[in-house]
Amino acid sequence: MSRVVDFCQNCLHAFLDYETAKTLVIPNLRVGCIFRFIQILILLYVVGYICVVRKSYQENDSVISTVTTKVKGFAFTNTSDMDARLWDVADYVIPPQGDDSFFVLTNVVITPNQTQSRCPALPNPKTTCMRDSDCIKGLTDPRGNGVQTGQCVQFSTNMKTCEVFSWCPLEIDAQPSAILAAAENFTVLIKNSIMYPKFNFHRRNILPHIGSSYLKSCEYDQETDPECPIFQLKYMVSEAGEDFQDMAVKGGVLGIFIDWSCNLDWPQGNKCHPKYTFRRMDNKNPLNDVATGLNFRFAKYYQTPDGKETRTLIKAYGIRFNVIVFGTAGKFGIVPTIINLGQGVLLRDEGWFFFCKITRTQDTMVKGSKVLFTEGESNTRKTRAALQDCQAPGNRSSLPGNRSSLPGPPREHRNRYSPPGLHSTRGQKRPSRTAEHQGTEAVFQDRRSLPFTGPPVSPPPEAAPLDCRELGSPARHARRSSKRHEDLERAQETEAVLLDCRKLNQRQNHHTLATETKHSLSTACSSTEGRGGTGAYPSSMGGGRVHPGLDASQSQG
Repeated sequence: MSRVVDFCQNCLHAFLDYETAKTLVIPNLRVGCIFRFIQILILLYVVGYICVVRKSYQENDSVISTVTTKVKGFAFTNTSDMDARLWDVADYVIPPQGDDSFFVLTNVVITPNQTQSRCPALPNPKTTCMRDSDCIKGLTDPRGNGVQTGQCVQFSTNMKTCEVFSWCPLEIDAQPSAILAAAENFTVLIKNSIMYPKFNFHRRNILPHIGSSYLKSCEYDQETDPECPIFQLKYMVSEAGEDFQDMAVKGGVLGIFIDWSCNLDWPQGNKCHPKYTFRRMDNKNPLNDVATGLNFRFAKYYQTPDGKETRTLIKAYGIRFNVIVFGTAGKFGIVPTIINLGQGVLLRDEGWFFFCKITRTQDTMVKGSKVLFTEGESNTRKTRAALQDCQAPGNRSSLPGNRSSLPGPPREHRNRYSPPGLHSTRGQKRPSRTAEHQGTEAVFQDRRSLPFTGPPVSPPPEAAPLDCRELGSPARHARRSSKRHEDLERAQETEAVLLDCRKLNQRQNHHTLATETKHSLSTACSSTEGRGGTGAYPSSMGGGRVHPGLDASQSQG
């Protein structure tokens, strides 16, 4: 039962315990400027690019559209090749309706009154001949004019070609100037309806405030009238960077692009309007004009009163206008907003992690910085108090590497280990270190095991344990605070230093006892003898040895 309870408690602690990271304060201007600069970059990216530019807080939908066109205008021609003629919409719009496109005729090559008969083929290396044997009867060439009859006939005064059975007379292709140059004044009404099914939004390019009277008089201009759906052909070609008269000779393909990018967060889609752009889509290379432009052939058929079929062949050059509709609509959505905000927070955390990696390098980013840990303040105070004890007046240095100069304990504790009867020699001239003094010091070294009969002396207060994290520089602390085994080594080293400090203090006290006075030593020995001992030291202390600096009477009495 206890195991079940323990398991439940562990589960509750794992789920409900709150964890927080340790706070690191780095009072360094350079590091702080870099940190704030990284924060500003992340903020600009999240707010400026993700939210403002990309609008990633919105849900998006693609446009669905339909396009219909209606061309209006007429042109009058009167050339030597054909009689005077008036061209209207039925003549130059071929076909009348297209799939999101329309074609306007700008130039023609007309071959009237063709009938199926025999005539000389147009001259080329395969059709020129000198005699009938040069022509093959029944030969068909997909790129030729018809079926050869096997006869070599006169094409002109100085040339003969093989006879063919075809629609005669044959078409003579020429490159005249644009016959329908007046087509640049034609206009086209583009009716475009779009919808965004995800948001149930419908709109067309003829806006709600546009009436029929306005459509009869308006003409699109990007600057003065951008809402009019009626476009002049010359204006569209010039907006694409082309000249209508040059393009009309051989034809071409022009794209009309309608952009329906809408922000549906505005009420009733007030900011959802079409934007028109124009661009030539066929490849125009001035250095290579082979097979450029757009042309095709069609014929109009007739029947003579005697029942013979005739036709008029027309080779049409013109401009095809392709209407291309594209766009996306966006509207606020809670799901993409949460996702992108989460990405921003994650990016901030990654930036902070990268910044912390930089600040761990002592030589680059945090050299000279002061690291403060709230948990180490108490140990720091104790360590400094212990070091001050070793640096008391009368000592030359603190914690040097040489043991001969190690400091002693504070002066107020210096005489606590002195035997009774000894007095301070402060201010007196210190005797030289003679052989007698050296012997006295040896006696005191052996006398450490004698029982002490004086008043109880309290030991000096123990030095506070040093905090190993305060021995090095602050940068070293920041680099090694997470290494526990190094902290232990530093603590052991500090304890060894304090131990050396105590030993040196004891040695100095013993040396002071040996040089202060000789009769104090006799008094201490007499007191020992009065308690039942002999004038000599116990066997454990070297039994019966007399100090060479004293005479026999002094050693016995």
